[in-house]
Amino acid sequence: MNSPAYVSIIIPTYNRKETLLKCLKSFESQSYPLDEFEVIVVDDGSGDGTFQLVEEYSKKSKIKIIIIAQKNSGPGLARNLGVQNSAGEILGFTEDDITIDAKWIANAVRYISSNDVDG
Repeated sequence: MNSPAYVSIIIPTYNRKETLLKCLKSFESQSYPLDEFEVIVVDDGSGDGTFQLVEEYSKKSKIKIIIIAQKNSGPGLARNLGVQNSAGEILGFTEDDITIDAKWIANAVRYISSNDVDG
C-alpha cells in the first residue's frame, strides 16, 4: 500500500490572530493522517502578536505548524515564501479567516491522486 502524499498548507496572515487561531484549530480535526501534512503560516508583518501566538500554539499542537515572518509585502509574496519553505508533494492554500471540514485534505488528496490533476 502506498503511503499518503505529504501535504503543505500555506496560510498568509496579517493582523488576524483570533481568526487564524480558529483556522489552525480546525486542522487538528483532519481525517488525513496528522503526520502527513504541515501548515505553514506566513506572518506578513503583523503588529498584533500573531507571530508569537502561532509560535506558542505550535509548541502544543498535534499538527506540524511552521511560522515564518516577512516584512509587510502582501498575501501573494507571503504565499510564495510559504511555497519556498514547503516540503509537500501537494500544496494547499487557504485564508486565515476560515475553518475547514475534517475531510478537506483527504478529499483534496483523493481527487488529485485519482484525476491526474495539476494546478
